[in-house]
Amino acid sequence: MSQQLPLLCDHGLTQATSDALRRAGVTASRITQTDGHARASKKTHEFEAGLINGRQYCAAVDISVHGMTDLMIRDELVALAREGIAGFYRAPGKDGWSGVQHIHAIDCNLPMKLALREQVHDWLHGKNGLVNHEAYKFWQPCATAQACVRNAFLAHNPADN
Repeated sequence: MSQQLPLLCDHGLTQATSDALRRAGVTASRITQTDGHARASKKTHEFEAGLINGRQYCAAVDISVHGMTDLMIRDELVALAREGIAGFYRAPGKDGWSGVQHIHAIDCNLPMKLALREQVHDWLHGKNGLVNHEAYKFWQPCATAQACVRNAFLAHNPADN
C-alpha cells in the first residue's frame, strides 16, 4: 500500500486534486488561493455544494507563476490538462484580465458549481473563462489535452453531457 502524500494546501483541496497538481509540477508554495470570497473571483473560489470524504472543497485553485517564462507556463498548462485540470493563464492586460498574474485552474475530476462549469465550457471552446467570453489568445490545448479535460469534466458533471 502506498503512503498518502500530505495535501498541498490544508483547506479547499481534495486529496485527488492535491495529487494531480503535484503530478503536474505544482508545489505547495505556489498555491495562492483555493477557497475564498474575493470580489474579483466572482464566486468561483467559494466552496462547492457537496463534500468529498467529509471535507468542503473548491474545484478552483490559483497557482503562482512567479519567475516562469511563457514557455514554462504553457508547459504547465499542458501538464495540468493531462491531469484533467483546465487552466487559464491570467496576466494583466491579456485576454481580458486586469488582476494579479497567475494560473486559474479548475479540477474537472470533481463536481463543480455553475460558475466553474461555464469556465470549463469556455476552456473547451477556446475562450477566456471570463464574463466577456472572448477568445483565449495565450494558448490553446492540443487534441489530447483537450480530451483529458473534456472526459474528466463530463464524467463528473453529468448535467453537462
